[in-house]
Amino acid sequence: MVHDEPVPDLARKVRQQLGNALVVRLEPAVLGPPREADVAEDMARALSRKRPVEMYRDFHERQYQRLPEAAVEEAFQKLYEECED
Repeated sequence: MVHDEPVPDLARKVRQQLGNALVVRLEPAVLGPPREADVAEDMARALSRKRPVEMYRDFHERQYQRLPEAAVEEAFQKLYEECED
């Protein structure tokens, strides 16, 4: 079920259905703005001579702390080649 508006008393309803549910609140101030070193690293990576699939592999490893499966890399490469044509 999808609601476009806030659902009154949602937290209580969720806890009723899922007794072990947790409330997670993101504190944006804790994260802060991106560090200059991170931005510089991203720019250097973008300007590198890596192939797109290698750049995707790097992104996936940073995002998920593991390399993508071979089938995912192959799908990425195939889609990329289709877009180039």
